[in-house]
Amino acid sequence: DTTITGTALATSDVRVTPIADQIARNGTADVILGGGLSRFDATDETALKEQGYSVLGSVSSQIPATRADLNGAAGEKVFGLFNKGNLTVEKAKQDNPAAPQAQEPSLPEMTKKAIELLDKKKEKDSKGDGFYLQIEGALIDKRSHANDAAQTLEETKAFDDAVAAALDFAKKDGNTLVIVTADHETGGFSVIEKGS
Repeated sequence: DTTITGTALATSDVRVTPIADQIARNGTADVILGGGLSRFDATDETALKEQGYSVLGSVSSQIPATRADLNGAAGEKVFGLFNKGNLTVEKAKQDNPAAPQAQEPSLPEMTKKAIELLDKKKEKDSKGDGFYLQIEGALIDKRSHANDAAQTLEETKAFDDAVAAALDFAKKDGNTLVIVTADHETGGFSVIEKGS
């Protein structure tokens, strides 16, 4: 649920490529879902397809993927970006269900689909190796920076639902560790006792 960003830097000894270029070309992640489509271009889409990714939407035409694309996704490598920039906050999707952005999947939906895809790949793996999945509720931070309590709460709820999906899988799997952490606090958002 995070926008993928990067900046190209060059020195005489080291060249750091934009994160989008690295993602499109290193092939190490099997499932990539989120926002940030505008960071990718036609050459990135070609590179992804050459590595066997099923690309949802169209990177070269800058057409974001939709919830329907996610639901129909299959294969061992899936790449889907659902907004040109940051994903739309949940409250905005709830308040405007007819808006095109309402077709973006929620963080819990992406979490469930990522787990489903990775678990299928794990079952096919002759070594029986597991998988690592990182999920970020980045919009909690973005709405907290704006001191927007209503949207912060909706994003926190979406993240909590994503964690619940991971915990449900962990209980069924019996061999999964789920770690939940935060990187920092923003905006002084806190829960206090009544009357405090």
